[in-house]
Amino acid sequence: MDQHIYTYFLMTIDNQSPPHKSLASNLISIQIPERIDPTIKIKLKIGSNLALVGSQFVVLPIAPFTYKDRTMVPMRFISEVFGAKVLWVEDESRNGEGTIDISLLKKDGTQIFITFHTLDPKALYRVFKNGLIVTDTTMLMDVPAFIVKPANRTVVPLRFIAEAFGASITYDEPSEEVTILFSP
Repeated sequence: MDQHIYTYFLMTIDNQSPPHKSLASNLISIQIPERIDPTIKIKLKIGSNLALVGSQFVVLPIAPFTYKDRTMVPMRFISEVFGAKVLWVEDESRNGEGTIDISLLKKDGTQIFITFHTLDPKALYRVFKNGLIVTDTTMLMDVPAFIVKPANRTVVPLRFIAEAFGASITYDEPSEEVTILFSP
């Protein structure tokens, strides 16, 4: 765990005339962890447009929902919370569909690239480590990504996007709450 050492000088001044000052030799050294737990935690609830990211509430552009027995989530939101870059390229036909390129650089240097087209269940999935391709495969989504109108937001199956980035998911069926844990 990375730690920074901060040194603080304390000086006390009393109200006497002339004021008495403490000596500069009174030093305190404190070690503070840069980040105690780097894990990103996202809590979602089916039908709610509020998400809890760490300890902050975030308003989602579209609430998670169930479609064909799969939890669908806003693709850009999940990807960007993980620290990924998202590029949307609309089809030349301007039919509202398009290709999505997602790239993520993890702290250990691993690079993850995911490319897919809306309405197509196939996604190109590549992982690079130390400049070498360690994974180059096609992943299949149980349900293809699609655009929800009128919000114009692309949704993907939660399990697909989370697991592609190496996150874990737990689902509490009675409360319809989803917890995602991701280590950057």
